[in-house]
Amino acid sequence: MSESTTAQSPLPAIPDGKQVSFWTDTLIRPGYVRRGYCEESAGLYPELRFVYSPMLPEEVSQFMQGLAQVSDERVATQKVATLVSERLVGWSLNDEISYAHCSCLPRVLLQKLQNIIYGMFPTDIDPLWSSEDTEDAQAHPFDLMGKS
Repeated sequence: MSESTTAQSPLPAIPDGKQVSFWTDTLIRPGYVRRGYCEESAGLYPELRFVYSPMLPEEVSQFMQGLAQVSDERVATQKVATLVSERLVGWSLNDEISYAHCSCLPRVLLQKLQNIIYGMFPTDIDPLWSSEDTEDAQAHPFDLMGKS
């Protein structure tokens, strides 16, 4: 990756017109976004902060059914990269969010983002979140969201 790709910035901004849903809001509300964080995995990728639009369970089921019908792993990975690029609305990389950039992420990071967007895995706890957010995240790890 280029030097600009690995450079990290503080928490990504919430795009205009989007509202953040917090950990106390168990429901996934269309149009709302959540903050996410992937801690560094030494030798694989640096930390990544991001803002994403979570998928509704019905959307996850439909997407997973489509993936199950794909026999070519390359095509399946392309579909996941497309999904991630469409669901991310901000990130700490200096490069724009696009299919081209998401398809170049390390596979393990792409899969981690996919599972966070699905709502199947929680994000890691970001050290930049307030202590209140961190306590809430530890108490409710499967409903983790950062505050703006």
